[in-house]
Amino acid sequence: MMGEEKVEFKSFCERASVDWAYVAGFFDGEGSVIFQKRGALPTICLQFSNTNRLALDTIHRFIRCGYIYAAKPKDEKCKVAFMLQIKRRKDVKRVASELIKYCIIKRIRLAEALWIASKLPDPKWGTVHTLDRAKIHGMYINDQLSLEEIGCRLNISPKTIQRVLREEGIPLRTIKEVYELRDQRGWKCLAKDNIGLIAKLYLDDGWSARRIARRIGVSHTAVLGMMHRHDIPSRSTRESNAINMEELQKAIRASPFAGKSI
Repeated sequence: MMGEEKVEFKSFCERASVDWAYVAGFFDGEGSVIFQKRGALPTICLQFSNTNRLALDTIHRFIRCGYIYAAKPKDEKCKVAFMLQIKRRKDVKRVASELIKYCIIKRIRLAEALWIASKLPDPKWGTVHTLDRAKIHGMYINDQLSLEEIGCRLNISPKTIQRVLREEGIPLRTIKEVYELRDQRGWKCLAKDNIGLIAKLYLDDGWSARRIARRIGVSHTAVLGMMHRHDIPSRSTRESNAINMEELQKAIRASPFAGKSI
């Protein structure tokens, strides 16, 4: 019986006439709008979830964007859930603009997504192939900047900077060279006497670990590791999310698009 049901559902998906009303109804029941605060600017993600991959494949072919992946089940009794995620900003705008015409339950969340997306500045880069590689080379070799510092100045992730340098054949610094460079420049980012600054920013001023990491030029995991070694209590997930949302709102208000509506 199960095999016959799968065959019938597959034939239904192949014959089904998919339109934006169908996708919006699916999104109302199985979709979500996710706001994340990573780096200097917030990101928006539209997500469809279902345990049937065929349904998501049908929607994926219609909207022509995003990607599908399988989420690991919590235990053996749970089915494998599949996620269709849309993260590219122009795709989020296009899909959300169509869904909001038909959605009922998720209409407010879609309106918030469009409002936030309208206030974010357009990226100053396109792909890895369109980056100013000569500038990145000069900042890393001549200016002796770290991957995190270059990423903060160009609004690009350190992983992207690392990839560009490797493609250009530029050898990355070893751990020993990194610490020697920090000593020469007087960096205090991981010095033991700097734990007081981290504690003040985190506990007294309410900064997030990512914001502190951008301030001192390291990864947020390095900040969390230093806090753990010095027994500085970390926040709960709820408290961290609240602070991240507050920083997200500050980033929106600082945007050149502030004050404009969708």
